[in-house]
Amino acid sequence: SNRRPSIAAKNVSARTVLLVSLGALVAYPLGATVVRWGESGFTSLAGYGLIVASLIAAAALATTSLQRIVAEQPHLLDEYELRLRSRAFIAAYMILAVLISSATLYAGVAADGGGWLPTTFSEFNGLFWGAILYSIMLPVLCLAWQTPAEENDED
Repeated sequence: SNRRPSIAAKNVSARTVLLVSLGALVAYPLGATVVRWGESGFTSLAGYGLIVASLIAAAALATTSLQRIVAEQPHLLDEYELRLRSRAFIAAYMILAVLISSATLYAGVAADGGGWLPTTFSEFNGLFWGAILYSIMLPVLCLAWQTPAEENDED
């Protein structure tokens, strides 16, 4: 075809994208938790290491063919890619809706029961960047999950 994607994409297997994106989405909240409740400089360093690893993993996916599908301008995608993108965004939206609903329920219970709630700028900042990371990474995670293994098996 004569269309030219605006993002240069490298072909990475769906399994690799799935593992790397899942790793990023697990490492960030784990790192933030370790930073928040760690009791030594070493635990803080380990927590920040997990956060940095999460960001590096997210950056590594920025030029993959699956990330191109979720990030590309829609008019530059073919019909098949548009269907894949649509399914990925629907799944990501459903996951994000469950996470937001769960967080809201937790906040209500924590407010009455004395549980942890963010109180400092640093805590809100961590939640904000975590929400941004999840918003960006969930569509590519869902696309990788839904992509048949035989369709994108090169590394």
